[in-house]
Amino acid sequence: MDFPTAIEKYWTQAAGVAAAIGALVKMWIDARAKRRTDAVAAAAARQVAKLDLARLAREAAAEIIQTLREEVDHWTAEVDKLRHELAEARQEHARMIVSKEAEISLRDARIRELEAKVGAYRRILLEHGWRDPEPLTFDALEVTADGHLKPMGDPG
Repeated sequence: MDFPTAIEKYWTQAAGVAAAIGALVKMWIDARAKRRTDAVAAAAARQVAKLDLARLAREAAAEIIQTLREEVDHWTAEVDKLRHELAEARQEHARMIVSKEAEISLRDARIRELEAKVGAYRRILLEHGWRDPEPLTFDALEVTADGHLKPMGDPG
């Protein structure tokens, strides 16, 4: 059989095979396009999810930062308050020390004045021929088992 006769005889089958091949190619192209569209949609969905997660993370970080700033402001105010109280306490302490030092100075001056008076009285006594009285001493006494008094700390 020659080629023109074969075409004439199998024309309808060749047209059917060509139509089937065309349909298969179209199905393959459509499936490929669908896979490509699905892949693009999936990539877009992943990108949107990443953007949503990034936005959520930024919002959470902003809330945490705001909370921490409020805490820092609170504790800074507390530290400033404590510093102020400490400065006031130091000033009060310094005033108290100055007051006590003034009292000590006054008492020292009073002691020197009284010692000067005692010295003057002793000189007067000596000028008049009286003997110098011995300084008064205090001896602590204790009662012994037999009822007698003895100086404290004496073994006998």
